[in-house]
Amino acid sequence: MIVLSGNDISVSFGGETLFHDVNFRLEENGRAGLVGVNGCGKTTLMHVINGRQEAETGGISKAAGIKIGSMEQYVIRDDNITLYDEVLEIFRPLIDAENELADIAVAIDTGDHSEQTLSRQMQLQERFEREGGLTYKSMTCSALVGLGFSEEDFGKPISVMSGGQKSKAQLAKLLLSGSNILLLDEPTNHLDITACEWLEKFLTEYKGAYIVISHDRYFLDKVTDTTFEMENRTLREYKGNYTRYLELKSEAREAQQRVYDRTVKEINALEDLAKLLGLPKIPTVIESYDISNLGEDSRVGGMIVYRNGRPYKAGYRKFTIKNVIGQNDYACMQEVLQRRIQRYLDGDESFAPLPDLILLDGGKGHVHAVQQVLDSMNVSIPLYGLVKDDKHRTRAIAAQGEEIQINANRKLFSLMTNIQDEVHRFSLSFQQQTHKKKTYELELTKIKGIGEAKALALIKHFKTKQALKDASPDEIASVAKVKEEKAIEIYDFIKENF
Repeated sequence: MIVLSGNDISVSFGGETLFHDVNFRLEENGRAGLVGVNGCGKTTLMHVINGRQEAETGGISKAAGIKIGSMEQYVIRDDNITLYDEVLEIFRPLIDAENELADIAVAIDTGDHSEQTLSRQMQLQERFEREGGLTYKSMTCSALVGLGFSEEDFGKPISVMSGGQKSKAQLAKLLLSGSNILLLDEPTNHLDITACEWLEKFLTEYKGAYIVISHDRYFLDKVTDTTFEMENRTLREYKGNYTRYLELKSEAREAQQRVYDRTVKEINALEDLAKLLGLPKIPTVIESYDISNLGEDSRVGGMIVYRNGRPYKAGYRKFTIKNVIGQNDYACMQEVLQRRIQRYLDGDESFAPLPDLILLDGGKGHVHAVQQVLDSMNVSIPLYGLVKDDKHRTRAIAAQGEEIQINANRKLFSLMTNIQDEVHRFSLSFQQQTHKKKTYELELTKIKGIGEAKALALIKHFKTKQALKDASPDEIASVAKVKEEKAIEIYDFIKENF
């Protein structure tokens, strides 16, 4: 259960943003470390959480009944009181209950046996014990000793204590406050090794959640399982203690560097391509086309899109060849490009925008054929082909009258190879899917009374061979619109032949 959350929190000082759009979640029993360079806003965020500082935007949400505790709430204001009494004051309701119980006991001993007095004693005693009345004094002693005070210090007035000792007394009050969420800002300051170890154990066993700021990485490793990092004026969450956070951050930086290096490489390749082809601008949107066929019944075209040197798969499109008779690769390519351009001209937003460059999987003949289509539609887009060698590797870029070698430029060669391989993979995959459907369709038409329309309906509905095999006679009857007897015949045929 989430007990505390920050939602789009922003804070500024003197017109300068300290942090913005800070979001976080703290689970029940969550143990979070808050880290970041000095001055980044860690303590300010703590003040927003405990209500001392208002956020300019956003805010804090907490679960019902949750009590948040921070050291600022327990500042010592009376220097004349003893250390023990000052810390014990955190249990004021129990002290008052204990005093009242003592008064009632005296009243009973002196003869007051009224129902009201006895009832009050019973109710008060039950609440006193339920809320820790039998242990609060020993808990106070344990916390003070654990934080490094001696029993001799218990009776000393606060006025004779150092600032560090007063801070430890505040910390003791906070730890004993019964808060569901603790906000701990540098709690190990003024603690020796033994006291730090006691605090580690206390927090490990603590039945609640907390957020802790500390420059002691070893302490954070012991007491946290989540790390909130304040950096670049916002907050980021890492799952794990401080050491794991450092590992994850290093991995993230390495990943960012790889992305940056790849982006630079891709931009350089696109710049080189524009310069090599004399393009009017860097081709940030490239479309590439390939035709794949296995006889006249399984001819398809594939269109892929590269944006800023990377595949943009949301822009990929498939075309089934409809109007070409015979094996004519040029005509197939012309049909695909004509249909693609026409979809754009008809206002189909899924085919917008037009690309900065078109690359065909083919040579000068393909380029010449498709250029005729572009000219006839009054569309001007730089058009080239990608030529492979006898080992099916990208060799050159084809224009209408020449081939342009690219082997000497590794970045450009890699980009062109990737594009050609990807469009070939995409179109071939689509062709294989289409061929399988055609094969299943032809098999189904062997059943008497099942024509192409019913066979195609079954293939389109069930999509895969396995789904067709798993279909029941009732499902087959519904899709193919046949009677039960025919559906059973189809069902038996599929089980036997597929």
